[in-house]
Amino acid sequence: MSNKLSYITTELGLEVIILNDGSAWVTQSSYARFSGKDQSVISRRSQELEIVEVDDISTYKCTMQKYIVPLIRTRMQNNSGSSQLVLIPAKVFGKWLIKDKPELADAMLEAGATQ
Repeated sequence: MSNKLSYITTELGLEVIILNDGSAWVTQSSYARFSGKDQSVISRRSQELEIVEVDDISTYKCTMQKYIVPLIRTRMQNNSGSSQLVLIPAKVFGKWLIKDKPELADAMLEAGATQ
C-alpha cells in the first residue's frame, strides 16, 4: 500500500486527513474553527481522551477497539516546514459536533454523512 495520505481542506475550512487504512481524521485546530468553539476548549476536551504519539503518520494503522478511539499527535510536513498536529477520528468528530453544533450535525446526517 502506498504511503501517500489524502489531505483535504473543505470549503468551510475543515482539514480532513484520510490514512492508508481508510480511516478519516480532522485536525484539532480546524475542528475548533469549524465548530465555533475556542481552541482552548477543544484542547482541554482532547486531553480527556487517550492520545497516541505517532512518528510516521503515513504508516499508522488504526487498531482501535470498537468504542475506544484514540486521538493522534504527530508531525506533518507543510509548505513552511513541519507542524505538530492533534488528529481527531471521525467517530469523535461526529459525537462532538452533535454537542457543539447540532443543527450542522443534523444537516450533515441528512446529506448522507455518517459517523
